[in-house]
Amino acid sequence: MIYNRRRGTAIVEFPEGILVVSQGSESFMLPGGGANKGESRRRGTAIVEFPEGILVVSQGSESFMLAGGGANKGETRRKTAMRELQEETGLKPLSSKYLFAYKGKLHRNYEGGQFRDYHKVFLIKADGTPTPQREIKRVAFFKEGSGLKLTYSTKEIIEKFLAMKGEGSKP
Repeated sequence: MIYNRRRGTAIVEFPEGILVVSQGSESFMLPGGGANKGESRRRGTAIVEFPEGILVVSQGSESFMLAGGGANKGETRRKTAMRELQEETGLKPLSSKYLFAYKGKLHRNYEGGQFRDYHKVFLIKADGTPTPQREIKRVAFFKEGSGLKLTYSTKEIIEKFLAMKGEGSKP
């Protein structure tokens, strides 16, 4: 346990996460455990299937990822996935189905610290034709053998999704 007397805050590490207790405010649990594991980011991630394959996006690098992003304060990750899909591709989300949670790898941020994404993954039905918007420079469709370079997390999420569908192929 770490206790900061000046701030009146105690931090207790459990396998399920880090419990933060502060005098005069609510206690809360950060998922994942490990005081040295870095910050956690809540991410809503969208899987959108088209006849051409699963929609993936790129911010300009050669790697593609699933549409989605960080949740705003008070925003559910379902709403995040749907909002980010529309902001990044112009698609209009019609419905969503929760699929699973995914814990991403530890990454370094620009300040030299670390963070980890905690994804909630949703299968989203959407209307329209995807076109790059905002920070997105390219959209593409992933199918086995497409030759697209996927981020590590995207590969794992797609593998898990295909296994759930009984298609078990690897990206």
